[in-house]
Amino acid sequence: ILSSGGSRMRIVRLRRRCPIRATQWLRRTGAAILLVAISLSAACFGPSDEERAREHYERGREYQERGSFQRAREEYARAILLDRTFAEAYAARASVFLATGDHRTALASVDRAIELNETLAESYNLRGLIYTAMGEDEPAILSFTRAIQLDAEYADAYYNRAQVNARDRNIDAALADLSSVIELNPFEARYYMDRAQIYLFLVDHDRALRDLERVLEVTQDEEITTAARRIIATIRQGL
Repeated sequence: ILSSGGSRMRIVRLRRRCPIRATQWLRRTGAAILLVAISLSAACFGPSDEERAREHYERGREYQERGSFQRAREEYARAILLDRTFAEAYAARASVFLATGDHRTALASVDRAIELNETLAESYNLRGLIYTAMGEDEPAILSFTRAIQLDAEYADAYYNRAQVNARDRNIDAALADLSSVIELNPFEARYYMDRAQIYLFLVDHDRALRDLERVLEVTQDEEITTAARRIIATIRQGL
């Protein structure tokens, strides 16, 4: 009886213990599964690294527009850390380095942007500006030209190339670029002012006067209009 009863009691005890252990295991496993599910949910529905990089990039642009170059550079650096293939962030950081006079670092950053994306006309235009600031006109011209090849309506690239050509006394090329940019944007006074200056250099007073009069038509800016009227008066006095 003792043996039988003891055996029965042992079986009963085993039957009672198994459900308790199983319940504990399920509770622990269930908790672990829940934690994994929560983590996966956060990973799936939270912002990706690329999205976070874009947020830092946009924040950097806002700082840069306000002239907070240090803060802008920090935001661009965070964007790059999150996304090493973010070409626009490298280019934006290069523009900050250019604005603060760090030309070599700016060049390295924009070159990296171009390596990552060779189709961004803005990066080539920026590289042209960096070379211009460094006094290296030939690579500047090549960079502006590449920007124009990628975007035939890129007014800034034409204008920037015209500035370098005019400085190097490549007058015909400068006039051609200014005429192109005026065709693209016929209401920008500085384009007419610059072309008028070249016509004055060529002693082509008639064309210079036409451009200066056009300046008065397209802008109300007091400084620009005053300069245009003064040049017009000087030309007419000499005729």
